[in-house]
Amino acid sequence: MRPLTLLNTRAEHQLASLTKKIEAAGARSLEVPLIRIEAVTPPAVPTLRKEDWLVFTSVNSVHFWEALVPDKQVHTACVGEKTAAAARAKGYTVSLIPSQYDAESLAEALIQRTDEETRIVYPRSAKSRMVLKEQLTAAGRHFADPVVYDTVPNEASQENLKKAVHEVDGVLFLSPSAVHAFFHFCGTHEIPPLFYGCIGGVTEEVCRSYTDRRIIVPDTYTIEALLTKIMKEKVKK
Repeated sequence: MRPLTLLNTRAEHQLASLTKKIEAAGARSLEVPLIRIEAVTPPAVPTLRKEDWLVFTSVNSVHFWEALVPDKQVHTACVGEKTAAAARAKGYTVSLIPSQYDAESLAEALIQRTDEETRIVYPRSAKSRMVLKEQLTAAGRHFADPVVYDTVPNEASQENLKKAVHEVDGVLFLSPSAVHAFFHFCGTHEIPPLFYGCIGGVTEEVCRSYTDRRIIVPDTYTIEALLTKIMKEKVKK
């Protein structure tokens, strides 16, 4: 019996790490990078103070912010363990990770740990949701959210994708941007009866807006949890 084959849709520089995890789980990875990550230089970069809180919601935000502002002597919060690991690797001391790895839970945790004199600095993607800003400013916190990167469709992968969808059992989506790129590139091209694996409620919601096929979402928003759930259910075409 052939192994389960999963479409790896991450950006070029992130393909190998996901393929390694897919193979470790007992599946096969077919790599088609659907998105590109591009640096953005914000018009104004906040100067960090020791009493500020620096907030990261992705590994990419850690990478691009650290390149702009090397100062690490600041309270640091991360949305989940993977982001926290990336921050620690860069030299940040992470003192807050919410129990649920999403923006809503992170905002609630920050409100509990801060007061109205606190400034939150949130380096983000151009496509980030406004949940953190809305909840924290509503709670009276000062907020700065410089855009430090953008996620854009990788047009070079369009033709490869149309072939790849006939060679896989399921597709992995780790961000809404990957979902949009997948269905945009497929266009009117016939998509076989695949299943979709998503990390996060927002990614799942976007995926459901395009398809009524089976969508698998782990309770814990990590790649490992997603792959474990997929392999446990042994989903096939």
